[in-house]
Amino acid sequence: MNFSFKKFLRHDMRETKWGDIISVWQEWYTNFKKDKAEKILRQKDIDSMTSEELIEYSSFLGNSLFIYEGYTSTRDYLYKEVKYHIERLRNKANLYSYVLIGLPFNLDSYPYTLSWDDGSERFIANTTYGKFGDAYVLMLDQSDQGNWYYTSIYKFDNNLVFRHTNQEGGRYIIFDKLEMVKDTRLFQHHEIEESKTVLNDKEFRRLNDNASEFETTRYFIFSYKFRLIENKTEFLSIYTLKALYERVINNKRKTEIPYFEPNLVFAFNKEGKITEKKWYNDNPPHENTLIFTQKSILIRQNAFNTLKDDLVTIAFGTGHHLDINKDIEDVNNFSFEFSFEDCEEITINSNIFSFRKKIQASQKILKFTEIALIDKNGNCVAYMTTPTIHWHHEMNCSLKIDLLLIDKEEYQ
Repeated sequence: MNFSFKKFLRHDMRETKWGDIISVWQEWYTNFKKDKAEKILRQKDIDSMTSEELIEYSSFLGNSLFIYEGYTSTRDYLYKEVKYHIERLRNKANLYSYVLIGLPFNLDSYPYTLSWDDGSERFIANTTYGKFGDAYVLMLDQSDQGNWYYTSIYKFDNNLVFRHTNQEGGRYIIFDKLEMVKDTRLFQHHEIEESKTVLNDKEFRRLNDNASEFETTRYFIFSYKFRLIENKTEFLSIYTLKALYERVINNKRKTEIPYFEPNLVFAFNKEGKITEKKWYNDNPPHENTLIFTQKSILIRQNAFNTLKDDLVTIAFGTGHHLDINKDIEDVNNFSFEFSFEDCEEITINSNIFSFRKKIQASQKILKFTEIALIDKNGNCVAYMTTPTIHWHHEMNCSLKIDLLLIDKEEYQ
C-alpha cells in the first residue's frame, strides 16, 4: 500500500521544513520497503521463486526432492513438490497423501488396498474389509459419507481410531477437524497378536472372527490416471517414474508394499469410426502443446456388447499401425499377451468395460504402445494406440484398463 505521509500533517505545515523532513522520510521508507522489506516478505512466496530457490527452500522444509533428467528438473515440478509438501507431510502414509503425491507428476492418483482370497489364491483390490456400526477399519484412509477413519496397520495404533469430518464441494478437507475416538468394538471378539516378522507375507491377522471376508494384507495399489504427457512418446519418462517410485516409497509405512497401476482409458465410437484422444504437455492445452494423438477403433462394430463373453486374449505391442482401419488383425509389433481369465472384472455394462490384470506377488509388466483385443475365434475385435506405458524396474506392476462406448469420434 502506497500513501503520502504528508497527509498526516496539518495543511499549513505541509510546505514548511516539517513537510521537507516528511518528504525525506517518505523517500527513505519507499526505498527501504522496495530493497529490504519486500524481499523479506517474498522470501517464502514460492510463486516468485526460481528453480534454485525452490530447491533451497525445499531443503529448509526438510523435503527430499527427487530430481533427474527431464520433467523432474523443471520449475513446474519443483514448484508443485514444494507447494504440496506440508499437506503431504501432515497426512503421511494415509489415503490423502497418495492423492497429493500424484499432483506434481500431473496424475490423478488414488490408493486401493489389496486383500488375499484363499479361494482363488490371488490378490484382489478392495477398499472395505469390515464394518463396525458407522466405522470402517482399513489399511489406508477411506471416506464414508463425509467421514474419514484411519487405523494403522502395525498394532492398530494402540486401539485408537482417528475420525475426520467435513466434506466441502466434493473434496475432503483433511485435518480441518480431527478427534481421536477409542473404539473397543474393534477388539472385543479377538485378541490382537504381534505382527509377523516377514514384511511381505500375504498372511495377515483378521480383525476379528467376522470382520473380513478375505485376509487383509500389507499390499496396496497406487493407481493413477494421466493428466498430461511428458514428451512425444511417453506419458512419463523412466527418470520421472523413478522419482514417482521414490516419492511413494518415502511416503508409505515400512510394512506396506505398493503396486504401481496406470489406469488407461480408451473410448470407442459406436459406429466403428476411429476415436481420437489428444494429449498435451501443458495445461491449459493449446495447439502448440499437442504432441500425441491416441487412437482406438472397434473392428467388429457390435463387439463391445459381447466382450465379456467373447474376449479371450489381450495382446500388447511396442509399435503401432500407421493405417488404423478394420483390416487390423493383431498388434503391429507383438511383445506379450495375457488371457482375459487372468483379469479381474470391475465394471461391465452397456457403455463401460473395465478390468484389471490379476495381481501376483512381485508382478512385472513389460512396456507397450499398442493393444489388441482378441476374441475366442482368434479375431481382433478392437485396437488401441497409446503413448509408451512402462514402469521403473524397481516397481511392482499392476494395470487397469477402462473401455468406453461413446457417440463422438473424439474423447476429451
